[in-house]
Amino acid sequence: MSVRASFNYIFNDREIVNHNIYQFYYDKNYPNIMPPALMLSGNYYLIKSLEGNYDEIVMIGMSGGGWATSMYAGLLPKINKSYDFHSYLPKIFRLNRYTNTCWASLYSKIWDEYDYWDFYFLALLDSEDSQNREHHIIHNLECIRGNNVRYAFNNPFAKMFKNLVDLISVDKLNVVVLDKTKHEIDIKFLENYIFKKLN
Repeated sequence: MSVRASFNYIFNDREIVNHNIYQFYYDKNYPNIMPPALMLSGNYYLIKSLEGNYDEIVMIGMSGGGWATSMYAGLLPKINKSYDFHSYLPKIFRLNRYTNTCWASLYSKIWDEYDYWDFYFLALLDSEDSQNREHHIIHNLECIRGNNVRYAFNNPFAKMFKNLVDLISVDKLNVVVLDKTKHEIDIKFLENYIFKKLN
C-alpha cells in the first residue's frame, strides 16, 4: 500500500529566518535520505561529475552557501581552496542563550556525532590524507540582518573563534574577522584576499 501525504503549512518568520524549513526537506524517491544530504546532493554530484576536468577547484559561499562550502570541502578532496563567508561556528560557541542559530547548523541530527571542527579539518586533507588544502572562514565582527537581529557569528564569538584557531595554529586553516556588520560578501576584501592570490 502506498500512502502519499500532502498538506499546506504557512511558515512563520522564525522558521524561515532560522532555516527551520530545512527539516521538512523530503524526497519521495529517497525517503531515507536525511535533509542535510538532500540539500548537499545536487551540487555534490555536479562537482563530482566535473572534477576530472580541472586541476584545481576553488569554492566560495556565503551564509547557507558558506555552510555548504565547508561541508563540500570536507567531503570532496578535489576542492583545493574553500572560502566560507558568514556561516556557522563550532558548537561550543553556539550553546548559549546569546547566539541566534538555525536548524541546519545546530539541530540537525548530524551534529549529534559531528561538529564543524570535523569539516574544517577534513577541508585541509587531500586524497592522500596530507594537509595540502586551504580552508578560510570569514566572519564580520557583527552581523545584523532585519529587525537588528544579531547572529551567532557576531562579536564576541567570531573573535573568540579566531583567537582559538590562531592559538592552535593549524596550517592552512585561516579565520578572518572583518570590521563589518552587513550580511554580504565585502567585494574589496574578495578582490584583495582571494582574487589576487588566485591570479
